Amino acid sequence: MGLLDRGQAALVRRQKQAIGRRVVYTRGDSGVMLEAWLGNTLFARNTEEPGASVVWGERDYLFLAADLVIDGRMTLPMLGDRIIETIDGEEVQFELQTATGEPPWRFSDSMRTTIRVNTKRQPKRVCERDEEP
Repeated sequence: MGLLDRGQAALVRRQKQAIGRRVVYTRGDSGVMLEAWLGNTLFARNTEEPGASVVWGERDYLFLAADLVIDGRMTLPMLGDRIIETIDGEEVQFELQTATGEPPWRFSDSMRTTIRVNTKRQPKRVCERDEEP
């Protein structure tokens, strides 16, 4: 491991400590709690109509690839996985997806130790029991 790689690893450790937040990464009924930090990616796609374009960006999460262990196995992110974060005391769900057809995640460093996932906030669901008198 070279000097730049060691510096990158130290930076990631400090980011987790300074700006990390606990989130739950879920796939189906399984999940794992991990420490992630926020990022932002803006996607743009021009359409064939003059002057029209699609711009999309929501919330990115970055976390260590080694932390993504679901059902006892290290795994990589998949389209449709969700991240649950508590914001102002409320659980908010973000789903891994993109609007441009690109993959919903990528490695964020040359050592492939940090993963960046692109997400879109999911609307709140109204539970049936909330509607009962």
